[in-house]
Amino acid sequence: FKMELYDSKFFQASLDAGEIGVWDWKPDAEEMYVSPYFYKMLGYKPCEMKISCTQWKKLLHPDDKKWVIKKIQMYLINPKKIHIECRLTTKSKKWCWVSARGKAVEKDSSKKTLRIAGTYFDLTKQKEAEQSLRQELQNSTAISKLAHVLISPSHNINKIASLVIKYAREITGSRYGYISMIDLKTGDSKAIAFSDKAEWQTYKTEQKNSINISKKHQEKFIGLKEYLAKKIKPFYLNSLQEHGAYTDFSGGPPKIANFLSVPVLINNRLAGQIILADAEKDFTDRKLKLVVQISEVYALALHHQQIDTEKLEIQTQLRHAQKMQAIGTLAGGIAHDFNNILFPIIGYTELAISTLVNSSKERKQLQQVLKSAHRAKDIVSQILHFSQKSDLKQNPIMLQPVIKEVLKLIRATLPATIEMRQSINNNCSMVMADSSQMHQIIMNLCTNAWHAMEKKGGIMEVSLNEVFISANDIQTHNELKPGRYLKITVTDTGCGIESSIIEQIFDPYFTTKELNKGTGLGLSIAHGIAQNYGGDIEVLSKPGRGTAFHVYLPCCPNGTRQAGIRDLAKSAPELSHKQGGHLLVIDDEKIIVDVEKRMLEILGYRVTGLTNGLDTIELLCNQTEKIDLIITDQAMPKITGLKLAKNIKKIRPDIPVIICTGFSDLDFEKEAKDAGISDVILKPLTQKVLSSAVNRVLRNGDE
Repeated sequence: FKMELYDSKFFQASLDAGEIGVWDWKPDAEEMYVSPYFYKMLGYKPCEMKISCTQWKKLLHPDDKKWVIKKIQMYLINPKKIHIECRLTTKSKKWCWVSARGKAVEKDSSKKTLRIAGTYFDLTKQKEAEQSLRQELQNSTAISKLAHVLISPSHNINKIASLVIKYAREITGSRYGYISMIDLKTGDSKAIAFSDKAEWQTYKTEQKNSINISKKHQEKFIGLKEYLAKKIKPFYLNSLQEHGAYTDFSGGPPKIANFLSVPVLINNRLAGQIILADAEKDFTDRKLKLVVQISEVYALALHHQQIDTEKLEIQTQLRHAQKMQAIGTLAGGIAHDFNNILFPIIGYTELAISTLVNSSKERKQLQQVLKSAHRAKDIVSQILHFSQKSDLKQNPIMLQPVIKEVLKLIRATLPATIEMRQSINNNCSMVMADSSQMHQIIMNLCTNAWHAMEKKGGIMEVSLNEVFISANDIQTHNELKPGRYLKITVTDTGCGIESSIIEQIFDPYFTTKELNKGTGLGLSIAHGIAQNYGGDIEVLSKPGRGTAFHVYLPCCPNGTRQAGIRDLAKSAPELSHKQGGHLLVIDDEKIIVDVEKRMLEILGYRVTGLTNGLDTIELLCNQTEKIDLIITDQAMPKITGLKLAKNIKKIRPDIPVIICTGFSDLDFEKEAKDAGISDVILKPLTQKVLSSAVNRVLRNGDE
């Protein structure tokens, strides 16, 4: 049935201009009429659908159907004006918001409604605008709450992440949510918040507060987040089949309808991910923009955490530096005490050896004692160098004996499951270095090799060869200059080093060892020593196959080797041309005074010994006999050797002074030189060192 009014072209044109339709319904007859705009609004042609009351009910959104029908029934009981806003399905299976108004236009004698008529129009754009405003308000509220948590003194990244994913899911209507952070140093991903159900992640997991996935293992967990981790721009997909993502999953596409991904960036580096999936409605650019806004707060939180972490690391390093400074101060005192203990051991042992025939059993035994004492002296020297209280001097040295000594020490501690092999070329040139530092490098590399094979055993091999690095070779040896080098190689068949961290192994404080098994300084110090000598340390490693460290040290110039060997061969004490001179020896330890006195008397000197530095001034003032040289200890309880020497120079500037000290640096040597001190020698002294210093000073005084 139609009313003639609806056929009016004028009326129809007015409706079309206002994008308004009319409807007419007879409840008892189930008859319904809608103007052509209704079909256009839903994407149909009039010929494609015949509207009826039953058909109209089928078009209703499932969530709207119950309350809309109930409202119409209530209207028929109590007919007044009716206004309904509901969703109808379109031909493209989307939802169109419709606003319909009407009233009864015909009733029977009992006031029963026989006919209802009214208007309708498309409300979708208005609803979307309202939804956008609600989302904007919701987003602003969310950002405000996140900012409040962020600026609180006790802000927690896990709490912020949980709020971020909660708000993002609410804004987008997503069923699933996932948020992570990525360690910028290691690349490891840590899921710190996700929705109650995680079926869309193809790997199985218990619902914990966090999931750690190492970068090296991420390929084993092929899923949505791994795919999105490769994308560094925000995007969404409402149909996987229409996008390359559907075929990009090696484990098959995830069972979700849609998803949205927002990478979290800090300084253009991927620092985290926000992923949403299975939204009730399609994702839109608007929703993507809102999630991006929330992600910026999360990025700020991650950045703050990164700053806090770096601050903590700096504080830790500062505490470590202070601790090392304290250790350095302690080392100076230990060196003094330890050297005072070693001095008489070395001195009396040398004196005892000099009285025995070469073939005697006792002489050989005492030589072993002397060798051990010198080893203890080298250990003190290393402690002093580590505490930066000594300036180790470079001399031409042969590396073969240093390497063999280290291997002898290491071999005694290795378990039976580790085999040691060595290939030492005895014809290699010398290097300009300090033997204790070379000992430190080799010992560190061998110890690392041992630890790499500690659980399963294996083979450790140490080799020494001389190689030539040409101009063409430096492309693969960036830190080296063309020339001849000694190459020390330490290899193991242990666990190897992951490629993701191999560039960090020379960084200070970096370690992969368990707590109390390493400080993270060993390789850093070894690398620094090699580079200070103009060399380098290179590493090659494969996980599960083992590691090889190659140490390159520049060879001495031509001719240095022979000179060095000739110098090292000199072992007999140098006798002074001024035998019979009168020397004054001062040390607060009587046993040291006695051993120095005995060493010098054997060489032909007349020696006066004192254990109190203050007595020296009185002796010099009253001394009628000539004193040719004064030898004083530096660290004495009542007056230091340097201060004593300065006072001596005021009274007797003609007497040369030698200072003995347990440790020395460039500043001390400069101050001593400025004060007119003739020489500074390090404890513990050997007879050779003492006689050489005395002879040199007396000879220079005569000249």
